[in-house]
Amino acid sequence: MVTVFPTRHHTKKNNEIMRTVTEESLRRRLARLESALESEKARLRKVCGDIPWGAGMRRTKCTPSFRREDELIGKIKAVKQQLSQMSAGGDNHTFKETGR
Repeated sequence: MVTVFPTRHHTKKNNEIMRTVTEESLRRRLARLESALESEKARLRKVCGDIPWGAGMRRTKCTPSFRREDELIGKIKAVKQQLSQMSAGGDNHTFKETGR
């Protein structure tokens, strides 16, 4: 089990919340994030495919936002790093929680 100290939540005691995370829960989160990334990529392909040729000459905003995809990639990297630290170091580690 791993103890996680989130930085975005605050309590009266030490301004931190302790949360226990297992390797199994990190693997489930990784699978969920990878599934969300695939669906976001599919959405972006559809949006890009629906833009007609020559739209850039008529519109100033002709590309979709890639913010969500970038956020998911960052979250996946953070979870993979936590998994590698957990498997390399043993049982008790503390991590800063990455945003959801």
